[in-house]
Order: sequence, then C-alpha cells, then structure tokens
Amino acid sequence: MRAPKSELLELTVFKSGNSAALRLPKALGFEPGERVVAYQDGEALVLKHADAMGWPIGYFDSWDISTIELPERSPAGSQESRRDRLFGEKGSL
Repeated sequence: MRAPKSELLELTVFKSGNSAALRLPKALGFEPGERVVAYQDGEALVLKHADAMGWPIGYFDSWDISTIELPERSPAGSQESRRDRLFGEKGSL
C-alpha cells in the first residue's frame, strides 16, 4: 500500500546531545513519543509509523499466507514411543 505523495518539505538537521536530530512538522502525522521505523532507500530516508511491537503498520498484512508451507506433523504416539524415538530403546542417552 502506497501513501499519497505529499508536498516537499525542507527540514534542517540540528545537534541534540551527541546525535543529529530532525524536527518533523505535525502535518506529517508523527506524535511525540511514538515509535517510528526508519530505513534508507537509496538517497531517501523513509520514516514509517511502528506498531506497539515495533513492526511497521501493515507489515504482517503484507505476507501472503498462502505461500507459507508448513510441514506435516506426525502423530504424537504414546509416551513410550516418543521416548524410544528420542533416546533409543534403553530410554536414555
């Protein structure tokens, strides 16, 4: 999903402690204290809203669940057969 293009904004980088900082206009929709995901795409710096777990909004929606193949699970069987498969007939390593 692509957001509509906005007008170009010229911002000034300033020093904050030992870091470079950028003041974002409120019109961009970022709130104070909000988590943001940032990455570089060529010469562009891309900022995206992050959800509470730190993933970009819509990240999991972008997965095509039909392409994920899960292996077949074998039946659990009895406790004894599981122990034999794991540890051999003697029941220990």
